[in-house]
Amino acid sequence: MQRTMTACFLVLDLAGVVAAAEPPLANEGREGLQAKSIDEMLALPDEEIDIGMAALLIGKEYDPTVDVAKYLAQLERMARELRPRIGGEADPEGIVTAINRYIFSEQAYVALARSRWAPKYGLLHVLLRGRRGRPVALSALYLALAERLGLPISAVRVPEHSFLRYAGESHRRNIELMTGGAQVADSEYGMKFPVADTPEARSFYGRDLTPRQFLGVMLVTLGAAHGGRGRQNLQTEAYQKAIAINPNNANAWYHIGLLWRDQRRRDEAVDAFNKAVAILPEFTHCWYDLGLVCLDA
Repeated sequence: MQRTMTACFLVLDLAGVVAAAEPPLANEGREGLQAKSIDEMLALPDEEIDIGMAALLIGKEYDPTVDVAKYLAQLERMARELRPRIGGEADPEGIVTAINRYIFSEQAYVALARSRWAPKYGLLHVLLRGRRGRPVALSALYLALAERLGLPISAVRVPEHSFLRYAGESHRRNIELMTGGAQVADSEYGMKFPVADTPEARSFYGRDLTPRQFLGVMLVTLGAAHGGRGRQNLQTEAYQKAIAINPNNANAWYHIGLLWRDQRRRDEAVDAFNKAVAILPEFTHCWYDLGLVCLDA
């Protein structure tokens, strides 16, 4: 019996040594991991923001029962599983291929068809729970893993769509989440999601977003999710935060315009719609709703 117990203690000690010997993840010690709210996170400099934690805090604003610690541990486990799959790979194509294989094949995450893009499917905790989500949620997952592995991957926003971009010193590669991380050329995005050639549009659309700017995109999703539950005050607050972060996000102006239209705040709705189409003159849906509001005067 004593020998058996001694052997068990040796195994446990060895396991502890192995765990301790594993190198820390790249985001260890980041201030954002200690944030208790999205406002605390947004008060930090970009280099201290943790997108994984921030996306979960956004989810908790939608659903206060969300267990942030549980989902944060899930992200850490996934990052540690993914790290040896990348190994010593130096080729960016090999790195992206390994991440795509892990997320979309091994873990079976799926991008939902546009017809099923309910707002809640843009939230990270919903994606982690059900492995189904919109591109913005898949972006949050991909970015959370990238920041834990120290990889140069950023979110990119084009009108009505989100994708990712690997932007290393010598290699740029777009990552389209609707097709399992396939590469799509900038020119193809430009044809499908045209961006006006104005300083306002180019300051936000088509460029590599900072962590804070990406959280602004997620706040639009949060606002829409609040709207689905009739929480108009929280919906307004989320949209206003998104606009404060990204004043040239036409989608945010459009959404708050719809909210103000529904609240019979006609002048404010018209102003919001006008701001949206000034940024994106080809924003067809917005022109349509602007016309309806004006006709309803």
